[in-house]
Amino acid sequence: MITKKLYSEPRVDYDLRQKEKDMGKQDLPHYKKKQQLLHAKSAKPEELRRQGEEFLQAGWLSDAIDFFSQAGDRNGMEKIRDIAVEEGDTFLFRCTLKAMDAVAEEAEWERLADRAFELKKLQFAREAYRMSGDRKSLDKVDRLINPEPEEEPE
Repeated sequence: MITKKLYSEPRVDYDLRQKEKDMGKQDLPHYKKKQQLLHAKSAKPEELRRQGEEFLQAGWLSDAIDFFSQAGDRNGMEKIRDIAVEEGDTFLFRCTLKAMDAVAEEAEWERLADRAFELKKLQFAREAYRMSGDRKSLDKVDRLINPEPEEEPE
């Protein structure tokens, strides 16, 4: 019996990152505590920034975005933005843009798209190519997502 391998081997850094996430779960605040920290009137930017760094180190990027955004920490947001490009993650990239009230250059969208394509994250690649204006690459990804049905020989 021949089996087809559907997924590539996990990247080594993914395994390390997963261990960091598991370790960080014990130390990081749960949802309700996180909301209290984020929206407390007495919250200081330094505390929010520190908490954002802790979430970032644990790999909880969406939570880190919340804290960096609330703290007004552009450097923290830039770190996550770089990670989003490296991981080909259009969703996180958009979250950082929104939190920073920023607009990405076409070249940055293209770097993100190329990386997502390389990692076979085709939906993320498609959206990033669309945002970059690279119609040729967008069409290429569309053909991979929705291949033309092959005609059966008569």
